[in-house]
Amino acid sequence: SIVWVSGKEGKNLIYYSNLEENPAPQPSTDVDLYIKPGSVKIKSVEGKVIKHMNNIVSVVVSNQGEERVENAEISLFIKVKGDDKLTHIASKTLRYINPGEEKEVKLLMFSPVVADAAPALIEFAGISEIKVVVDPENTVHESNEYNNEASLKCNYSDIFPRLEWLENIILHFMEKGGKNNMSMLEDTLVQLLQNRDDGRVKLVETLLS
Repeated sequence: SIVWVSGKEGKNLIYYSNLEENPAPQPSTDVDLYIKPGSVKIKSVEGKVIKHMNNIVSVVVSNQGEERVENAEISLFIKVKGDDKLTHIASKTLRYINPGEEKEVKLLMFSPVVADAAPALIEFAGISEIKVVVDPENTVHESNEYNNEASLKCNYSDIFPRLEWLENIILHFMEKGGKNNMSMLEDTLVQLLQNRDDGRVKLVETLLS
């Protein structure tokens, strides 16, 4: 803001100008999105285990405010053991949600096809937590910005219930410098998934040794 004085025509006139063309939006008392407590769940397509994997996170989002909210983003992140860093996995836009309404949002972690599942077996190794955030960029200005997150403690077997034995093999491979040979790791996992044989532990260990 600028204030200046003019003595034109023998009068002292005080002028005031507000140069803020776009003042920061203030929180609205009529808008409040939140994640329903306990609603974060790990699921699979149509509730079935496809290729021995649960590849969807579902969450219930509620509008406790008095205004309709449009184009609210819902984002999914994961944490791995020993690291507080959040890794973004997926996002989805909630086209609209009316006052008092609840909506289930399903976030796809990976497609249940071999080409996507093999990298997912690597990416989720060491997982310890899933976090869902409503409006992560704070584009919706709400009366309460502190109820937009929900977390779920989980482990590898929650996502890959019949392939949990792979986790330690993958982590060991990565610790030995396998990050420089990711293509070999992915190719080995593709072979495993295509053969649909959960008992080939020794073969996988041999291929990655």
